[in-house]
Amino acid sequence: MAIAPQPNDSSYNLLAKIAVNSGTTQPAVGDGEHNLLWKIAANTYSAAVSGISAFKYIGSVSGGADAGSATDLSTLTEKNTGDYYSVTSAGYFVLAPAAPFYANKNDGLVFNTTGGVDLFDNTDSSISGTTDYIDATALVGGGHVIDIDSAFKTRVSNVESKTQNINLATTVSGTTNLTGNLTGDGSSALSGFVIDGGTF
Repeated sequence: MAIAPQPNDSSYNLLAKIAVNSGTTQPAVGDGEHNLLWKIAANTYSAAVSGISAFKYIGSVSGGADAGSATDLSTLTEKNTGDYYSVTSAGYFVLAPAAPFYANKNDGLVFNTTGGVDLFDNTDSSISGTTDYIDATALVGGGHVIDIDSAFKTRVSNVESKTQNINLATTVSGTTNLTGNLTGDGSSALSGFVIDGGTF
């Protein structure tokens, strides 16, 4: 058995009406909090909370190869305000009457309050190196350190040690000036060399 509150106790009257979903007298017009509760009780709250929305993750989409084959977002089954789609493959998208647009992988597409789509650019701005050539290391506080890869440094060092007798200062196009001794491997003949104007 329910016990009704006192007639003049508007706050509790409202809660009682919510509990039994009854009553014909709404709270005072200026009492926004109670008006909202009343609307919730009467299942007419949409007008009271209009403009309030939140993202709702729906799924993923893939873009088309070009503007002419853009993925048509109007074919999606869920297109309510706040519906969020993650781009799994970069490409073109379209939602008429707007023109096709490009979205990168991991970008977000969100349906807005006007029936269009907003693009959230989540492009990864990180830096990556190239194996055996360039090293890129991320710093904890932000930024990166770029360096030559150790494998490439080793190759350069080997080249320098093998060519240490080449005199680059006096070398001109088509010639290689050497200093020191010219040594073969003991099994291959040296021929066709021009040394001080003489051919061997």
